[in-house]
Amino acid sequence: MRARRRVECMTRARRMAVALLLAAGIGTGLSAQAGGASRGELDHLAQTVDRVESLRKIKDLDRTFAQLAQFGEFKQMASLFAANGALHWGTEVATGSSAIQNWLATDAGAMNGTAAGSLNFMIVDNPSISLSPDGRTAKGRWNGLRFMGDGRGSTRIAGGIYENDYVLENGTWKYAKLHYWRQFDGDYEKGWRNSDNGLLPVVPYHFTPDSVGVPIPAPSVPAPRTNQRPRTCSGVSKRSTTRTTSAICSIATAPTSTAGCGATSSISSPLTALSRFAGVGTFKGSAGIRQALEQTMGPEGLAQFILNEHPLWDTIVEVQPGGKTAIARGMEYAMIGNAQREASWSFSVFRNTFVKEDGLWKLKDMSVTPLITATWADGWGKGGIGPQVHYDPPAFLDTSRKTRPADAAPGLADLTRRIARSYAWDGSENVNNSYGYFFDDLDCGQLGQIYAKQGFKESPFQGFFRTPAPHIDGVETFRK
Repeated sequence: MRARRRVECMTRARRMAVALLLAAGIGTGLSAQAGGASRGELDHLAQTVDRVESLRKIKDLDRTFAQLAQFGEFKQMASLFAANGALHWGTEVATGSSAIQNWLATDAGAMNGTAAGSLNFMIVDNPSISLSPDGRTAKGRWNGLRFMGDGRGSTRIAGGIYENDYVLENGTWKYAKLHYWRQFDGDYEKGWRNSDNGLLPVVPYHFTPDSVGVPIPAPSVPAPRTNQRPRTCSGVSKRSTTRTTSAICSIATAPTSTAGCGATSSISSPLTALSRFAGVGTFKGSAGIRQALEQTMGPEGLAQFILNEHPLWDTIVEVQPGGKTAIARGMEYAMIGNAQREASWSFSVFRNTFVKEDGLWKLKDMSVTPLITATWADGWGKGGIGPQVHYDPPAFLDTSRKTRPADAAPGLADLTRRIARSYAWDGSENVNNSYGYFFDDLDCGQLGQIYAKQGFKESPFQGFFRTPAPHIDGVETFRK
């Protein structure tokens, strides 16, 4: 009787797993039959986890590139490229590790982030990543923005689009080609202008409205045999940490998003241990943490005419063995303004520790290293005002990290649900960011096609638009 019940439970679990994978859009060869081989199911699950995990590692690759640039780590930046990898920066091309390292160092010059008062704040964010059917290559599109200064008066602001190719080389994701398309640049005093004599490039998309929401296509190769035992999902589940990563990213943004509203009491509640601000001090307990936040971000309550924006960029999360602690590292720039029309910039790097308490992720240790603070009127060209932290970067995270154990080994259905949610994270992020790319190019036809049949868009002061609409020459358009 017990054996028969176990078979019935496994059958229901298999059916639920198949339904969830299909609902998520992940191609599957799992058998929904009672006699389906559990070994085959585990092989397919392991393959699916590997493909979802690949998207995280690719995103971490680009974010690591940005974080290393912040401290002039050009040799490590070059090591992120494949053996025959190439860097295309505008019309300039560098191939091979040595040439790429030299190009990066030359391009930065004295604005390398290592000299006293210098700044090399490179943002690479808003990803749209597409994995190949065989899972061995990928393509990605990113927004780029860069703030630079040499500490002696010279500044530089630049921005553009990345359209990159990636390859899995010896088990590690690397750049096959990093291709940066220049769009604008200039200095702080005069502002930016269109690059390359005012001619903006039309950067080709690696995706279409139909493919952008499918970051992981159905596999074109059979699932390799996993080394996990057929009776357990524990080995596969140890690699299924993407849901945890997403939760930590949400918590990581809480201090800055609530600071923008002046809600410092809301910020301090998740912090359970201490907060360190380089050049300012170390603060313990809820009261001390609130004191630190008010000292560095302003008093509780945001009044009219006050700006307190602290956006975070290029955040990387590393879940520690055991699944109970994690580290997040990223970058922040702040735009501050008060009612007296006084405004300032600040650039920082953070490295925070998280713990899981009663099933909830919370901040345990928030460590912020301010690099440069500068008035809006003067800019950061001369190194700014206040304390300057020179070349002593907070420890970088290991983006080539391997298996990270989960809390416990879930059942087949629960594991499949987690995979489906992770897939949904990447798919929705792709679609969301594609909106910005299509909008930037005023490509309204493709922009409209990323909306669902029952989708809608509300534009302030313009109107409410919804689909579906009448088809004109095969193109679905908005109806006001």
